[in-house]
Amino acid sequence: MTYRIHAADATGAVGLERANAVAALKKARELEAASYRNVRVIDPEGHEHDVEEFAQSVAKPS
Repeated sequence: MTYRIHAADATGAVGLERANAVAALKKARELEAASYRNVRVIDPEGHEHDVEEFAQSVAKPS
């Protein structure tokens, strides 16, 4: 499964991929901490989430 992370800063957009939800959430939070805007995580099903929404879905027990 691949999770995509999209964000923007003053110089443009960045797109990254991570193999699992925990790694995707970690990178998304790092981007927010580095002042990137509009940080989004796209799950393997193609659903787009903001960071807090995604964090809640990662924290839910299966």
